[in-house]
Amino acid sequence: MKTLKNKINIFLILILSIGILLFSLFLINNYSLNMKDLYVIKSTNLIEDPSFENFNDTAKDCCNNLPGEANISSKKNIHAIEGEYCLQLSSNNHCACINKPTINFNKESPSLLTFFYKGDNPRFCIWFEGDKRCSPNKELETTNEWTQQKEILIPTEKTEGISLYFYADSDGTKTVTNYYDDLQIKQLMAINNTYNFQDNENYIIKTKADNEVNGERISEIKNGEAYFLIQGEPNITIKFPLTELIIILIMLIIIIRLTKHEKH
Repeated sequence: MKTLKNKINIFLILILSIGILLFSLFLINNYSLNMKDLYVIKSTNLIEDPSFENFNDTAKDCCNNLPGEANISSKKNIHAIEGEYCLQLSSNNHCACINKPTINFNKESPSLLTFFYKGDNPRFCIWFEGDKRCSPNKELETTNEWTQQKEILIPTEKTEGISLYFYADSDGTKTVTNYYDDLQIKQLMAINNTYNFQDNENYIIKTKADNEVNGERISEIKNGEAYFLIQGEPNITIKFPLTELIIILIMLIIIIRLTKHEKH
């Protein structure tokens, strides 16, 4: 019986030791700053006519399965936040939409998207050519003030290009009008901690969402991580992994107790 108990203790010690090793590797991987996820924002905008100064496109109907005839419009508006004009999309029935494709797109790197919006029910979609996916596809808050939206765009091997779609959606009960301006898609270039950071330069970094970062979080939390926009050199305080260390400590205490039993 004692021999069987000893074998069980040895087995438990082995399992706990493996657990400690795995938790330690997890801590090293998740609580250190991975410099491959540090980027500088390139200056070139991949959107032509980003402030709609030369806009003359006709709005398309992006929900023509709805009943009734479409009553939609698109035009330039002088109440811009950048340049002389912005885009005004209106609908009294169905979904007015326009799209802006990227130029000189490179799928080898992520991109930072920014734009300003206001209106009754602003909505946008990022269409990934090749992937045949619209991600993100977001309804934004109703607002009378210009508000900036920021997104990180991650291409895949299938991605052939990216297009921005903007909407004004109406069910036919009222006229809906939305405004969009200053569209920017700028690709990101991976750098490391030897980079010569400049105070007037902007950077993107991906790290644990609950770390303290000297910048603005610009993405939704995914797998506990988020992207941050930083001006100047990144300053990140790694969250102390208290929970994980407590688990490792409990494992160590159990191993010590089992080892003492083995000696007796």
